[in-house]
Amino acid sequence: MLDIEKLTDAMVVHTMKAIDRATAPLLARLSEMEKRLKDIPQPQDGKDGAPGTDGRDGQSVTIEDIAPLIATEVARVVAALPPAEKGQDGAKGKDGRDGASVTAEDVAPLIAAEVARTMAELPVPQNGKDGADGKDGRDGKDGLSITIEDMAPLIEEHVGKAIKGVPMPKDGRDGADGKDGANGRDGAGIADLIIDRDGALIASMTDGRMKNLGRIIGKDGADGRHGHDGKDGRDGADGASLQDFTVDINGPRPVLRCITAGKVKEIPIPGFVDRGVFKDGSGYLPGDGVTFGGSFWICQKDTNAKPGESEDWRLAVKKGRDGKDGAMVPAKLSKSGG
Repeated sequence: MLDIEKLTDAMVVHTMKAIDRATAPLLARLSEMEKRLKDIPQPQDGKDGAPGTDGRDGQSVTIEDIAPLIATEVARVVAALPPAEKGQDGAKGKDGRDGASVTAEDVAPLIAAEVARTMAELPVPQNGKDGADGKDGRDGKDGLSITIEDMAPLIEEHVGKAIKGVPMPKDGRDGADGKDGANGRDGAGIADLIIDRDGALIASMTDGRMKNLGRIIGKDGADGRHGHDGKDGRDGADGASLQDFTVDINGPRPVLRCITAGKVKEIPIPGFVDRGVFKDGSGYLPGDGVTFGGSFWICQKDTNAKPGESEDWRLAVKKGRDGKDGAMVPAKLSKSGG
């Protein structure tokens, strides 16, 4: 698996080396100038010298100058990474956390910080002794300065290309399944439940143990205090007396009629009522008896259905079988005397 920290450290080291190589000529020139300044004798007041010739324009180190060096070093570091070897399948482990993807934006701050640190460690040239003032030469052209902000996009671009070219390692094969564990001991079940004198529920286990499951029947509480007498209720309505009831037997069935306070209430009197021969379309009530098809039927509930075609009727007397035809016997004449 690609180690991002090692890759980053290697890139920082090679970037610093590239910067050192790029700035080496400038440091060499500064060292040479310091040496020449030391060899110059102490100036004495003399005549003004002739005007010096105009100095050459200073050379600037630009991003384009060091870009090839950085790209070459990054490509060499990536190419030097050893290829991933296929190892033996290990035991099946727990699911790992999702890995974070490394992008150029993640690496750029680290490289920028290392470049800034390296630039800060460059020795600052010391001021030499002041020489005799010469005449001012022409102003040279301003050199271009390299800043971290200038280098960060270029480094980010090359690092991104290098990371994309690194092959992703393939997943290893799943490990073999582990052996089954030994069978566990059989659990104990409940053989019986009883309630003891204290109201506790006792469980009798299949392995012979007795287990108290706690009280399930509480003790009787103390009697409560007597409540206050309630207020007297309102007077009830006048009840009906025997004189208010009459029996009417003139209708299709007898009814008990009660007349109280101008209201009439009729209560059918259960019993058998002979309604004669069944009439199709008529209504019948429970207890009505009819003759139909040679049989006698008793009505079980309000209905106008025909007997024998509905469960509303119950057969009471079934039709008898027809008798045999009688034989013709010739009459015998008795002899009369005389």
